Amino acid sequence: MRCAKLTIQSAGTNLLTHSTPVQGGFGGFLGGVLAGAVSAAVLPVLGLSVGCAQVVRGLIATPEAVYEPLRGKRWCERYARAECGSLRRL
Repeated sequence: MRCAKLTIQSAGTNLLTHSTPVQGGFGGFLGGVLAGAVSAAVLPVLGLSVGCAQVVRGLIATPEAVYEPLRGKRWCERYARAECGSLRRL
């Protein structure tokens, strides 16, 4: 029986991948079921944690995003920061 290689990949892909095809009859079937069960348990938890982190980042950034234009600053895409200057484009 061949061993499965454990790798963490980007969200939406399988958590467990095999470096070579596994052929092992019933043992291979059980290994596939186990890999699927682990993926089904781990990936939603990882997705939820990443989603919560993004919500917290947004909540932290919102007051500044609202306050800076009131102080006369505009967003500079080039430097990814608020800069002083006119909000009007000439």
